[in-house]
Amino acid sequence: MVKGAALFLQQGNSPQGPPRSLLHPHKHAGDLPQHLQVMINLLRCEDRIKLAVRLESAWSDRVRYMVVVYSTGRQDTEENILLGVDFSSKESQSCTIGMVLRLWSDTKIHLDGDGGFSVSTAGKTHIFKPVSVQAMWSALQILHKACEMARRRCSSRSRWPRQAPS
Repeated sequence: MVKGAALFLQQGNSPQGPPRSLLHPHKHAGDLPQHLQVMINLLRCEDRIKLAVRLESAWSDRVRYMVVVYSTGRQDTEENILLGVDFSSKESQSCTIGMVLRLWSDTKIHLDGDGGFSVSTAGKTHIFKPVSVQAMWSALQILHKACEMARRRCSSRSRWPRQAPS
């Protein structure tokens, strides 16, 4: 954990239980461990959280996160999505999903120069501003890896021989 972000390390195919960091929270974690548990409980059993980053919010009482979630798709490929998750307060024991964004091979990520970054895919652009520089860099690393994986998967499929129509 860094200020405003929790990074999950992949442990084979084991089911996602409470991460060790939730049992022994980091001194800068704040309400993040409790919020992570709520987010984990919201997901399907086959979904895994890679990263949760706290975002700046226009509303002082609302807590927002950008969450990178992955699952194994068809042909054992990893598929990644971004979730926008909102808590109505720091003490809230429930959350809502306000955005679902699939990370495709055409996804572009750009720094915006204001401590944030934008993610563009499928003709739409979303802007994210994490609460700390460490959280921003953690998010950028995970997002770039996920997009690179999608591009490799797409390019390897295009090299397969195609059958002529019959």
